[in-house]
Amino acid sequence: TDERPPEDGMIRALWVGGYHQVKQPFRLVQAFAAARQREPRLVLSMVGAGPLENEVREYVQSHGLEKAITFYPTSSRQMVATHLRHHHFLVISSETETFSIIVIEALACGCPVLSTRCGGPEETIRDRSLGELVENSREGLTEGFLTMVDRLANFDRQYLHAYARDNYGMDVIASRIVKMYAKLCRKVGVHEAPFAKPTQVSM
Repeated sequence: TDERPPEDGMIRALWVGGYHQVKQPFRLVQAFAAARQREPRLVLSMVGAGPLENEVREYVQSHGLEKAITFYPTSSRQMVATHLRHHHFLVISSETETFSIIVIEALACGCPVLSTRCGGPEETIRDRSLGELVENSREGLTEGFLTMVDRLANFDRQYLHAYARDNYGMDVIASRIVKMYAKLCRKVGVHEAPFAKPTQVSM
């Protein structure tokens, strides 16, 4: 797709997740506020829902950030993809993460990723051509925001999309699973994979 962020001089960061403590939404907002004091072009969109949402909204309002932070409800995958294409980078503020499929979705949409070192994203953001990994702290995230602003021109949207396709596309993952399954079958002495023949299912 050729969709891109609006060219209005603002630098748009996107967060997608549930408002739970492990996702660290307060740390996100605090780090963003500190970064914005040094880079006023930064704005943030937050997509999701959860038990801490009202508290986060109250914090944003009480600290005068309501013009810089926009809230969106939980969205369909199609709408999340649209959000990703209309922002300059995705940010993950979590304390811990597993695989984190939103990272793959971001890259597939040509959107680089800023993430704390929280687990799963570290397996995907393998070098700085894909984004930025920072210390798992508010200070680390603050510096990450500013680094992403400085590095925006270095990211190649087409490269990000191709990286996601070539490493995490459906055909690639399916091929890996089949090869792994066949290897396990050989290991236990089954030389013809059970899925090689159609099965009759009686109802």
